[in-house]
Amino acid sequence: CFVMAAPTCNLDVDRQGVATIVLINPPVNALHPKVLSSLASLLEECHSRSDVKGVVITGSGKNFCAGFDIAQFQSAESPEKAVSG
Repeated sequence: CFVMAAPTCNLDVDRQGVATIVLINPPVNALHPKVLSSLASLLEECHSRSDVKGVVITGSGKNFCAGFDIAQFQSAESPEKAVSG
């Protein structure tokens, strides 16, 4: 049985201070409200860390990002509410 993980982002900071944020929402890494919220939190974390010198944002798998997750237009949760907390 395959269980789909919740849409999110991951952060890795290398020894040179390059932070890599990976968008994770297969198959096309659409910007689901949970991805946007996670991305905003990780960008804030990068901004507050003295060891981070630069940030790279990439997507998992073959795709970077397909844009906003249009399935969320029918959701009760607005993107603004998800990002603001």
